[in-house]
Amino acid sequence: MEQVIKTLSEIEERAVRIMEHASNTKKELAARSEARIKAYDEENAAIMRRAIDAQKAELDRQLADELKEQKKQAEELIAWMQENYDRNHTAIADKLFRSMTV
Repeated sequence: MEQVIKTLSEIEERAVRIMEHASNTKKELAARSEARIKAYDEENAAIMRRAIDAQKAELDRQLADELKEQKKQAEELIAWMQENYDRNHTAIADKLFRSMTV
């Protein structure tokens, strides 16, 4: 009977060690998994930041080009208006004067 109890006790000790080992292994795997997930998230965040920065740079370039084109058009319009005024300022002033005196 003692032999049976001793054997059962040894089996129980082994079972406890196996369960502890399984628990420790589970904790290790969870920690590794967590570390890999964190590294993956950080890598994806870096990739997204680079993509966003590239898009922002492209949009900034497009905006600068558009602004440059609008400035050129405004300068051309001002030059045309100045030329028109220089050519016709006497007639414009005369027409204005007549509209005021009528």
